[in-house]
Amino acid sequence: MALSGYTRRALAIAMGSQAAGDAVLTVIDADGGTVDANIKERLYQAIANRNAGTQVGAAIDADGALDGYESHYLRHLLGQQAFTEIDAEQGA
Repeated sequence: MALSGYTRRALAIAMGSQAAGDAVLTVIDADGGTVDANIKERLYQAIANRNAGTQVGAAIDADGALDGYESHYLRHLLGQQAFTEIDAEQGA
């Protein structure tokens, strides 16, 4: 499932960089892979909680489902619509 332009923009804005947002979403779209360490650092900063950011990054790398803790932070960062798309893709 391709993620919408809305979700792509939401993550790019949250991470402060279109390239960083695209890098994360490329791994999500591919159903696994590895997000570069520098990009993960931007994700941690955007989430503003290193523990939650680390767990979100690990779930994305492993194409794993997001748990409630991770979901809370990602939903807060991106909003419900973008979060719902990413959550559905991660759980697929």
